[in-house]
Amino acid sequence: MNRRFVLSLPRFFLSLCVLLSASAASNSAKAQNQSQGKPLAYLRSHIGQDPYALWKTQPLQRRLSALLGPVEYKSFIGNLDPATDLAEQQGILHVAGNAPHRGGEEEAILLVDVENDTIEVFIRHKTTIVRAWAENNRLVLLPRDVITRLKSWPSASLTQALAGLQQAARRKAP
Repeated sequence: MNRRFVLSLPRFFLSLCVLLSASAASNSAKAQNQSQGKPLAYLRSHIGQDPYALWKTQPLQRRLSALLGPVEYKSFIGNLDPATDLAEQQGILHVAGNAPHRGGEEEAILLVDVENDTIEVFIRHKTTIVRAWAENNRLVLLPRDVITRLKSWPSASLTQALAGLQQAARRKAP
C-alpha cells in the first residue's frame, strides 16, 4: 500500500463518517414524519445501566436475532461482555464492548435510533474484519463517542463496511 494512500485513510474515514451521518440525519427526518410507533422507546429507561439484561428484552432480542442471524448474534452478545453502560448521544442510544480478555480483537457496537425505529450493529472480528448491519437499510447517525471508538478499528475494513451500509441505503431510497 503506498504511503500517500495510508496517510489519506483517516481523512477518508472521517469524511465517510460525516457523509453517513448527514445521510442518516436526512433519512431520520423523513422517517420521523412517517413514524407512528416507537417500539424501542422502553430502552431509554435503561440509560446509564449496564446492558446485559437488555439482550433478553423484546422486541430488541428478536430484532437483533433477525438482523444478525444466529451465529453473528452469538458473537455480538459475546463481544459485549464487558460493555459500556447504555448511553444516549445526539438522540441515539449506544453501547460498545469487547469479548473478555480479547479487547481490540473482538468488539461490538449497538446503535438504536428510537425515533426512527432502527437498529444498527458493528462487529469487529479477529482484529481486522469489520461487519455492519442496519435494519431496513436505514442508516443511524453515528454519535461522537462511537466515531471515536471506531477510529481505533482497522480503517480499510471499517471503510468498506460503512460504504456497504451507504450503498444499501441508496438502493433502498425512493
